[in-house]
Amino acid sequence: GPLQIEARLDQDPDISRQLSLWNQRGSKVIRGNLLVVPVGNSLMFVEPIYLEAEASELPELKRVAVGFGNKVVMEPTLEEGLAALFDDEEPPDSADEPADKEAGEKKAGSDDEKDARKNERPIGRAARAFEEAEEAQRRGDWAEYGRKMEILKEALQDLGE
Repeated sequence: GPLQIEARLDQDPDISRQLSLWNQRGSKVIRGNLLVVPVGNSLMFVEPIYLEAEASELPELKRVAVGFGNKVVMEPTLEEGLAALFDDEEPPDSADEPADKEAGEKKAGSDDEKDARKNERPIGRAARAFEEAEEAQRRGDWAEYGRKMEILKEALQDLGE
């Protein structure tokens, strides 16, 4: 469950060392909400890790911790975390993304978006949905946040198949 994943993150030598290093004078580590995502017959856990400088008080996303089964990883992005977790698939190239991000965005749930999502690799879909969900959360757009979380869930289920 969630407490076990938190304990695994704290016990992993590389992860705990990095968090301790960041959590020293002048900065503070903020562990975001642990997301629990059903994937097949199992659960995946995703936790953003923020770093906040004392002077600015503006947290910055530094890493994303991902746990699935008996494995936990912490990487700079969700996409890299999923790739590290599921070694058999590498992250898509940035060339796969539209040059004009606004031109590539469609209204969530539209037929065009569903067709585009089918052609994108699950890791890329999951990473994009996670980033867009965080942006919607910052704006307080909870309906959009829910739509993006549903896309994230579908992409992670595709990874688990």
